[in-house]
Amino acid sequence: GLKSRKRKIIIFGIYHWPFWTGTLFGTLEKRNFVETPSYYEQANLWIKNEKKDGNILHLPLTLTESSIYRWQYGYSGAESNAIFFTSNPSISMGFYLSYLDDALQGFDLMTSFGQIEYRQYLKELFRAFNVRFIVLHNDINWQALDVQSPEKIGKFLDSLPFFKKQKEIGALTIYEIDESSYLNKIYLSSNFNYALFGKNYNSWFWFLKSSSYPFL
Repeated sequence: GLKSRKRKIIIFGIYHWPFWTGTLFGTLEKRNFVETPSYYEQANLWIKNEKKDGNILHLPLTLTESSIYRWQYGYSGAESNAIFFTSNPSISMGFYLSYLDDALQGFDLMTSFGQIEYRQYLKELFRAFNVRFIVLHNDINWQALDVQSPEKIGKFLDSLPFFKKQKEIGALTIYEIDESSYLNKIYLSSNFNYALFGKNYNSWFWFLKSSSYPFL
């Protein structure tokens, strides 16, 4: 009857309560699901509205595929900033290519670049990876990942003349490289010369006369 059905519903609800609360393999304090903080979406939207090309460098940078964050319910899993930030391409982990990863390690060690001449080398490193924005993650568990502390990195970035702190959103701080220091990896020109080389055609003399124009 009706009472029997109500009793079954109550029993069903009690036995499945861990599913509803997310505590099947956890507790009310440490649940078994992940909730990405809303400030990630807000930061991504802010960068998108800037409408500028270039890569986003996420710091502190770990070269592995995993990350650990101090979010409300915690997070330990795959590095996912490239998914959260769709506005621009992200550099948030290694490429598993030794010659690239060795260079990327410079970003984690950059707080050691104390002398002015070394900072110029660091600037060239940012340009080589086409970095426009830096997102500093103050919510990362840097001790567990064995990387530089966000506080230390933030102080260092504040000292660089070619980077400017643009926005603080939640636990994220966004920096942008100044326009004169940014280097696009693809150059566009409205003036160019088309070169056709062949047995019966040679246009080298044209380049000697028009050296100010790029050629294809």
